[in-house]
Amino acid sequence: MKLKVLFLPAWYPSEEKRIEGIFVKEHVKAAQLYDEVAVLFGKPFRGWPWMHSAIEDGLPTFRFFFPNIRIPETCWLSYTMTMLRAFKKVEKVWGTPDVIHAQEPIAAFGAMVLSLLYGLPYVVSEHCSYFPLRKIGLGQIIMARLAFRRAQRVLGVNPNFVNDFRHYGIRCDFHWLPNSVDTDIFFPPRSKLRKPIIVHCSRFHEIKRVPDLIKAFALCQKEFPYIRLELIGEGVGRKDMEKLATELLQPHSFRFYGLQPKSFLAQRLREACVFVLPSAYETQSCVLLEAMACGTPVVATNVGGIPHIVTTETGILVEPGNIEALAGAIRSILAGVKKFNQSVITDYAIRHFSKQVVGKILHKEHLRATQIGKKPESNRLIH
Repeated sequence: MKLKVLFLPAWYPSEEKRIEGIFVKEHVKAAQLYDEVAVLFGKPFRGWPWMHSAIEDGLPTFRFFFPNIRIPETCWLSYTMTMLRAFKKVEKVWGTPDVIHAQEPIAAFGAMVLSLLYGLPYVVSEHCSYFPLRKIGLGQIIMARLAFRRAQRVLGVNPNFVNDFRHYGIRCDFHWLPNSVDTDIFFPPRSKLRKPIIVHCSRFHEIKRVPDLIKAFALCQKEFPYIRLELIGEGVGRKDMEKLATELLQPHSFRFYGLQPKSFLAQRLREACVFVLPSAYETQSCVLLEAMACGTPVVATNVGGIPHIVTTETGILVEPGNIEALAGAIRSILAGVKKFNQSVITDYAIRHFSKQVVGKILHKEHLRATQIGKKPESNRLIH
């Protein structure tokens, strides 16, 4: 039975920000394997509200722009009022959904309003690291307390979210939902021979602790002078990272590629002997899944949701900020002391995180929501 599922994300890629909320889009594409899906995404805008729709990457996508009111804790009102107008356009063009899938508190609150007005069931997915880092604002706490409790299910990419919600007094029916990886793009190479290349991909935010990787690589160069460091991504910290690499590393032993398409990242991962992510915190990293889908072992930090996805057969975990341990883990792979089976790593990624597997989880949750949460026509406030 195919359902009509309307995704209502708070983050989603755009022409200006191609990687923002890319993990949400991966969930939408996974759900599309089993259900009919559409996306309704809003972002603040200085001006009058407006919207447009298009087919983007095979997905019916409705984008609305809501007034950016500069009064603290009032963004939810502007968002919700504009979203309700946009929803009517969605109904007219795409049809009435069977279930709403919202993401983050502000969209969850909007989904709750839609549920009250139209009798539609809704589920929520949570990805934000602000919950475990205790950085959630009062407005979002209130919206989460109201909307998460009424949702048919709250799905989170980090199993530890349930404890974080409890800390904020948020009650909900919680279930783990992993991120998804596109195995049509990320797949292993034919040859099992790997080059002495270390790959990193991020937006160079402070929380990614890229300086730790550069310093660890410098230590490894003393024993393995032929190794190469490749850094993919763009962000405000890139120039500082380039300066640090120039100061600490041998000339021509590193390269910053900037923002690249996923196909480029996949090609570099298929050549690399290891992918490294030394973050101070991660809810659940998509790029770790992409590396493992390519059969590439990973070295990452023992934080957040990472221990739930990286096993002893797929990588090595170290404590954040421990540069010696990070260098030691990389050395053990370069020297062949720690060996990994490419086929085992890829098989693990496919069995747990492929679009097909995650899509089935999403379909099951959406179907469950329609079975337990849809209100009879007589109870709808809007017909």
